[in-house]
Amino acid sequence: DGDSSRLSPSRLYFTNSTGDRLYLLPYQMDAEYAEPVLLDPPSPPSADALNPLQTKESP
Repeated sequence: DGDSSRLSPSRLYFTNSTGDRLYLLPYQMDAEYAEPVLLDPPSPPSADALNPLQTKESP
């Protein structure tokens, strides 16, 4: 995923060994390791989770 013609988010997906579970690595990782998100049933995550380029407003 992602758009090669402009700056856009690109995500890393992977499955388990049998291919029946789809996982997504978090776009933003604050440590060397992060818990993958299980997409079950496989479907796209929310728009907020997919747009790491957006700026978050301070409260």
